[in-house]
Amino acid sequence: MEFPMSEQQSFRGQVDRMLGQIVTHGRHLEGWTSEDRQWVIEYPVPALILFAKAVRERDSIREPKPGAVDLLIKDVFTVEKAGQIGSTSNANARVLNLTEERPLGALGPIKTLGELAGYRENVLRHEPNMGDQTISYIKAVLAEHGLSLSSQ
Repeated sequence: MEFPMSEQQSFRGQVDRMLGQIVTHGRHLEGWTSEDRQWVIEYPVPALILFAKAVRERDSIREPKPGAVDLLIKDVFTVEKAGQIGSTSNANARVLNLTEERPLGALGPIKTLGELAGYRENVLRHEPNMGDQTISYIKAVLAEHGLSLSSQ
């Protein structure tokens, strides 16, 4: 038997569930810079206002294809895919380099499309040999899966 909740209990329950989902899916925040994370810590109210705005404008955001965020980069970015999109095998190799262990201070390893989509373009551009052609290739492949690079 269900007991009706008061408006306040219902609100609190929804907030608790939202926070639980954020914690559960926190891996999607790994692409954030330390500066971005620190800003949220220091300015939680503006961060929540931006979050609320994004939720209200969610219809303008494409829904990722089911399972897209968990696809492995090495399975999606192939020489064949590069050819289909009109990119090069060199661009493909540069994307695959993101999945490898690299020196401290470098990105990665980035294993899934969801992790890749969590990065901003300007962050990726700091990687060696990550120019316009490779960025365009990444954007095209992500778009095929209903994803895009982070804008925040």
